[in-house]
Amino acid sequence: MKIAVLGGGHGCYAAAADLSEAGHEVRLWRRDAAALQPVQHGGIRIKDQKDPRAVRIFCSIAVLTVDVLIRIVHDLQKRDASQRIASVLHRAAWIGDVPIPLSQSEIGIMANASRRQVSAAMNRFAEAGWIEHTYRSITVSQPQALRDYAEQDEAD
Repeated sequence: MKIAVLGGGHGCYAAAADLSEAGHEVRLWRRDAAALQPVQHGGIRIKDQKDPRAVRIFCSIAVLTVDVLIRIVHDLQKRDASQRIASVLHRAAWIGDVPIPLSQSEIGIMANASRRQVSAAMNRFAEAGWIEHTYRSITVSQPQALRDYAEQDEAD
């Protein structure tokens, strides 16, 4: 079976390795393929592209040419809505300093949060200087700050 795994975190890589060992043809897409070179499993074809057009093309091809498509979304496992929102914004900003054309409602859907929660979180992130936002446009100026916030322990 042909399988595409989108995302290169620990869970995605573990799933890709298990599926490859089970005899499936696995393509793993992540932002930085070089980071997996020391541990790369022989049966996994790793793709990485920093060009947004190439990523869209790869994803389109993956969706049309595989039997199973896996995307592990650990963002939704976070209990705190603002951490889920920070994760979504961080992931959406991977292309660089380009405005993200998403509404608060769309971010809410992606983060499993209400529009009110999204609005409050985005205002906090803007006050901290991590993002700038206007109607249907968000520019992430400090992606690492969003990631750090999203990844902090709930006890912090």
